[in-house]
Amino acid sequence: MKVYMIEIKEEKGTTRAGQITELLHRSFAEHQCRGLVFAAAVQNEAITCQRMQSGTCLVAEKDNRLVGTVIVSFFVPPLPDYWPNRDAWYFKVPFAEIGQLAVDPTERRSGIGKALLQKAEELCDGKVDLICLNTALPAREIISFYKHCGYVTMGACSWAATPYNSIILVKPLSTQAKRQSNSLKRWILYRKDRLRVSMCRRFLHRYDEVNI
Repeated sequence: MKVYMIEIKEEKGTTRAGQITELLHRSFAEHQCRGLVFAAAVQNEAITCQRMQSGTCLVAEKDNRLVGTVIVSFFVPPLPDYWPNRDAWYFKVPFAEIGQLAVDPTERRSGIGKALLQKAEELCDGKVDLICLNTALPAREIISFYKHCGYVTMGACSWAATPYNSIILVKPLSTQAKRQSNSLKRWILYRKDRLRVSMCRRFLHRYDEVNI
């Protein structure tokens, strides 16, 4: 049995932008078929080049074949006015953004996506307070993947090009960011508990009215 080795490395230059664009199209095609609007599903080679040059592009190779990619971009506040939720606490500290994480559909569930993400996180360690990303709220499998890798929901945003909201996921790296994240999670749990109590009270009130 032949054993294939997965190599993850930084892609220097934009020579393979065409191959990466084709990989993105294949990887995000199923989401486009479901009506989700991902730029990666339709962007041209020029856009891919721009994204590669604006951050650090990592690629995964299996037997010298391109099977995965991700881009890590670094930001320091203040952010441009067009940035959604720019006033949120997690955008007021130095952070990195994970974008266009893609794996060839024939190589799904082989650990390539997780390996790419871990390598991207290694690039961020010690440089920023946290890592963030956003993805379509209806893309449950993508959200589940990131949550399994330690990312937590911090908010939602909307884009003019999409008829649905996107979810913002964050992975704190610094002590301060972890403290902020934990405080917000406790507040969210508190609000959920209050909502459950309120719904229970309304139900009991209706039950009493019916059974008087």
